[in-house]
Amino acid sequence: MAAGELFINGTDAYTAWGVSLEDGALDALMAFLPNKEPVTNKNVTANGAVVVAGTAGLSEERTLSLPLHIVAGSQSSFLSQRRAFYNAIRSGRLTIQTTHPSATYTMYYVSCSQYTQFLSGMAKFILTLYEPNA
Repeated sequence: MAAGELFINGTDAYTAWGVSLEDGALDALMAFLPNKEPVTNKNVTANGAVVVAGTAGLSEERTLSLPLHIVAGSQSSFLSQRRAFYNAIRSGRLTIQTTHPSATYTMYYVSCSQYTQFLSGMAKFILTLYEPNA
């Protein structure tokens, strides 16, 4: 991704922090939301179960893994951008916008895993995010 394609809390992630989506990130964001289990009533005198009207088709919350990377021109720039990015996400609530496709997601930062730094100016990592409502 390039500048202007990923925004976090209204900030261009690449311009501000050198952060871009990794392969598979859009797949994680665009995956269909799971549905809640419908409320059912199983009557011992009838076959199967009855779904209570109005309870089918409601979305469930989801937790997803969002692969990202951060790049910088030097080690000092990298450390500064990394710190600024962490400060931006650690408050918890994130509004994530993508431009290709155009979509907005409201999520909460949970954790960072599989952090791997390559050389002095690039790192790959996975953010675990929680989306309570679709």
